[in-house]
Amino acid sequence: MRQWTKRQKEIIEFAIKIIVEEGLDNFTTKNLALKLGISEAALYRHFDGKNEIISSILEYFEDIARDTLRLANKFNKSIEKLRFIFKTRAENFVRNPGFVILILSEEIFPPDPMLTEKIKNIMLMNKDNIEKIIQDGQKNGEIRNDIDKETLFYMVVGSFRFMITRWRLMNFSFDLIQIFNKLWEGLEKLLKKEEV
Repeated sequence: MRQWTKRQKEIIEFAIKIIVEEGLDNFTTKNLALKLGISEAALYRHFDGKNEIISSILEYFEDIARDTLRLANKFNKSIEKLRFIFKTRAENFVRNPGFVILILSEEIFPPDPMLTEKIKNIMLMNKDNIEKIIQDGQKNGEIRNDIDKETLFYMVVGSFRFMITRWRLMNFSFDLIQIFNKLWEGLEKLLKKEEV
């Protein structure tokens, strides 16, 4: 987990704000420095450039995701862990809509292999951890085992991703948490092993 200085966190948060309000295409170090009220040279004392700032936003998101996965372990049941992870992620998106734009729009990045690799690693970390929780739930009889863990992963994550993408395309105009709660009710029914 990277240690961020107070100023670096401030720069990251302003960068997220610009990306949300003006789009990634309009995100430049010049624009960021202007919004922060500093020179570009002062900005470069904290980050090497635009790609490092974007990379740092992704690292910041990855740190939050890791922390969420760690906190999910306080729950005993797999379904409770999954609900906590996805609800926390939705709450984080509500607080920081810029994460949605960056995480769900990998195709808009400049052709930078480092950024692509970073997004891929975040996705694989999440996939591995969520599949492990599903598998544990299948082993203890809590989650249905007539559908393999990877298919269940895609069903849950795909539904969640569609909800988040729709929220973004509708300019964050509906209550994401309310819709998440309805979605989760259905997903939980889908995941639970049927009583015989």
